[in-house]
Amino acid sequence: MMKYIKSLAVCLLATFALVACNDNFEEGTPVTYPEKIDLGIWQNEYTATGGMSYTVNLTLNEQGDTVLDVTTLNTANNRANVLSHGKVKYNKQTGVLTAEYEESPYESPARVTIAFKNDLKSMTVNLYAIVDGKLSDKGFFTAVAGGAISYLGDWMLPDGRIMSLNADKSVVVGEGDDLVKGSFEQTDNGVTATFGSEKAVLSTNAKGQTYVQLNNAEPAYVTHITTQPKNDWYEYAIGNYISWLFASDGKGNEKPYECVLEYSPSREMARISGWLEQLTPQDLTFYWVIGEPSVTMGEKQFATSYTHVQDGQTLGEVFAMPVAIDEEGNTAVFEDNIFYFGMQYAIPGVGAFGANIDRYEITDILAAE
Repeated sequence: MMKYIKSLAVCLLATFALVACNDNFEEGTPVTYPEKIDLGIWQNEYTATGGMSYTVNLTLNEQGDTVLDVTTLNTANNRANVLSHGKVKYNKQTGVLTAEYEESPYESPARVTIAFKNDLKSMTVNLYAIVDGKLSDKGFFTAVAGGAISYLGDWMLPDGRIMSLNADKSVVVGEGDDLVKGSFEQTDNGVTATFGSEKAVLSTNAKGQTYVQLNNAEPAYVTHITTQPKNDWYEYAIGNYISWLFASDGKGNEKPYECVLEYSPSREMARISGWLEQLTPQDLTFYWVIGEPSVTMGEKQFATSYTHVQDGQTLGEVFAMPVAIDEEGNTAVFEDNIFYFGMQYAIPGVGAFGANIDRYEITDILAAE
């Protein structure tokens, strides 16, 4: 048996009642936000080991419209995904910029918001998938000024081919029988990619627009396109999910929910649908190589779709937030056909129910490893 949870959350409660962690709600001075958010490049201020790294580029498309590109790098497996050319709206009353995406790596429409903080110097970025009309959190971070865009991901070349730039400096161009591989190098103002007998030089101007010179031709505007994930999910196993908060009858008895574990070899990722039965529409996702003990949660928080009401007051939706369960700082592990997930259930900005261990116990393998 592994050693779990050194210490529980500060707001740990013994019963299903909620107390605010911070009751200091002073009224602030009204803030006048800028008329617009200037074009620019931002990055997350901190990337945890095995965590997500983000680069945001508010730029212009070829027609001169303001658009938003977001590149996400998963440092656990060095895979990059791109949200490309989101249509932008800005509300100067709230200081919030919103970008909408019809397609996304989340296999659904997506939305990104950038909000000025009250100091008007830093901003908060939130990434969402839109599933059945509801927002599903995919990441959030404090944005700081960045020096350059991320060139990782897929680019549409002028001749219609797709060029993929990977974190290991490899290049893949085209597909099928026309597939060509190569490598790229970072330059002062972009990258130089070589593949077969060809060369593509990418460079970015002060407006965040990228141009490519393909085989010494005239530079042409090039698009950072939305990453298209492979549809290789399959049902790997069946098992029981036990939530320390929700899977209880109030008398100390567990109520496991039977649900299916799916796996994607191309992503090295697993997902559990229905992990909170009849409650959450959001899958529980995590990066994992079949059989390995190492597990990296796919999101910083997971929506439960449960809205908590206390003393007749609606306090908000409860989210499950991964927390460390061992001295190494792991938020999840796999051992003896059981996944252990450290989960704090909380209403962001209000308070927490506590932190403890959720489990998913595999009862049957549906597909060969």
